[in-house]
Order: sequence, then structure tokens, then C-alpha cells
Amino acid sequence: MEIKNKASAESLRLVAEHLGVSQNKAVQIAINRLYDDIFPDKVSHDMPTPTELAFLRDRIPCDNDAKVIDSLAKIFQS
Repeated sequence: MEIKNKASAESLRLVAEHLGVSQNKAVQIAINRLYDDIFPDKVSHDMPTPTELAFLRDRIPCDNDAKVIDSLAKIFQS
């Protein structure tokens, strides 16, 4: 009996396109998420929580006058 994986290949293609990554990267993301779900005790919990991230984002100063300089020559004019 031959098992065709067209649905799985199509699903992978759609997920990769949705995430904007290659199919290999989409598989890596899926494996990482599955690992986190299966082995929650082995997952590093040193990442900030959504509440902590919101607090940090609120503390970032908004500098609308900031300028991006695309060349050091514009800073050190001779």
C-alpha cells in the first residue's frame, strides 16, 4: 500500500508561505513548538512574559527626531 503525502506537503508549503520562511525553517519551528509542548520542564523559562514585555516596551523612549546615517563620511566630513 502506497501512502501519498500530498496533503502534508501542501500543508507544509502553506504554513511556510504564511510564515514567510522556507519549508525547512517551518519544520524547525514546528519541531521546536512540539518539543516545548512535550517537554515543558526542559524548556528554558528565562524569556520575559507578555506582561513584562509590555512593561519594557512602554519604557522605550520615543525619539521621533532620530536620524539614520548611511555613511560615516556624512559624520566625519573632511
